[in-house]
Amino acid sequence: MRVNHRTLVRLFLLLALAWAVAAPGGAEQRLPMHNRIAEPVVGATRIDWLPIADSETLALTVSSPGEFWIHKEFAAGQPASLSLSEHLPDGSYTWELRTTPSPGKLPQKPLVVSGHFFVKDGSFVAARKKAPAVPRRPPLSPITPKDFFEDGNMVVVGNACIGQTCTNNDDDYSALKLKAPQPNILFDDDFVEGGSTPHDWGLFINPSSAAEFSIADVENGLIPFTIAGGTPTNSLYMASNGNLGLGTATPGSQLHLLNSADVPTVMWIQSTSSGVNGISNFRAQSDTVAVHFRAHGSGRTINHFGVVLGGWSEVVQDIGNGLLIGTLNNTPIIMGTNNTNRLQIDGSTGTVTVNGNLTVTGTKNFAVADPADARQAIYYTALEGPEAGTYFRGTAKTSRGEAVIELPDYFARLTEPERLTVQLTPLGSWGQLYVAEKTPSRLVVRMAPGSTDLEFDYFVQGVRKGYLDYQVERPNTLPK
Repeated sequence: MRVNHRTLVRLFLLLALAWAVAAPGGAEQRLPMHNRIAEPVVGATRIDWLPIADSETLALTVSSPGEFWIHKEFAAGQPASLSLSEHLPDGSYTWELRTTPSPGKLPQKPLVVSGHFFVKDGSFVAARKKAPAVPRRPPLSPITPKDFFEDGNMVVVGNACIGQTCTNNDDDYSALKLKAPQPNILFDDDFVEGGSTPHDWGLFINPSSAAEFSIADVENGLIPFTIAGGTPTNSLYMASNGNLGLGTATPGSQLHLLNSADVPTVMWIQSTSSGVNGISNFRAQSDTVAVHFRAHGSGRTINHFGVVLGGWSEVVQDIGNGLLIGTLNNTPIIMGTNNTNRLQIDGSTGTVTVNGNLTVTGTKNFAVADPADARQAIYYTALEGPEAGTYFRGTAKTSRGEAVIELPDYFARLTEPERLTVQLTPLGSWGQLYVAEKTPSRLVVRMAPGSTDLEFDYFVQGVRKGYLDYQVERPNTLPK
């Protein structure tokens, strides 16, 4: 039957479609099952994902619409599991399971499957798949329950409702409403050209009893894109200039992530692989420069700067003139370990403070421009020896054959009383002097009997407190 575009025929067509077009079972039931990894078994206090195929590891990630997030990994052959001891509050949760198949079993790329569950009244509740659509109900008068086939073009002026549960009152939404237990849309491609094969796609609505809108790769049983119900406004916004906003409708750059709430704003790049190629890498590149911020997996075996990179983080440039790290104002740079400031560069003076020991394999220099010739520089090198030494020097004069020299308190507070040495140098003429008493706080110098008082230089050397047992010879742990 061919329909002419007359008002009465259009009305009949819409009423017939409302009762006859709903897809029983929905497109979801066409998804192939070759991507299954493990079968979830839900109990009141525990969920176990029982492996279906051999795999090297299982990695389970669970999150909720709030701040709850957990990641767990399980050895080969062990089921992934989750229990209420993880302190899960009541609510809806999304789980994701990733695995790398065992060698020789399947292609060596991670497989991913996801789903949902609920915690209600302190117990786990499985998210049930929607049942296939029920048979058509007897229509409301004057709709007749018959299929209708249109082999030409169709134009509808007004609103339309398509689906199993449409009624006479469902023409209230402009311009098309889908209403059914599974209001999915299947794009069934049957065009083949040049040896290509058809590839079907689908739009899925709440496929697992969870509030979700998904784009499905029906041919491969994959759901690459999902939006959960309750996702905030402007969670993903593509501006007309191509800028992408995450949390903002006014992205100021090609990628702009914005969060004005008092919660962490995080950009997360994650690899769960423990293989030799497992790495999370943020790469910034211009026409002549490339720099990387990397997190290396535990199985990495390559070597940079004398270190095997497994389990290390790294900032490295591999193309360009060099790597600059610094501030453009007078704020400091701080580097630390174990939540302790180990090295600080003052932003105003450039003073470098090291909180710990400093080991060099070359010399420790200071340099200044030559006052007589600015084209040249003068380099001095620090004195080196097998101890952590302290010293104080000065000039004094005996009176009635004796000189008592009070050393500064700061020298006394930093110097061990043991291994203290003193050198005396007479000034102006020869004389016989000796050290009668020495401590880190005081020197007593006397003249030989019958000698004339004279002026002299003194040089006191000691060992820094706490370093009497300084180890000169040690195992070689220097960088390779």
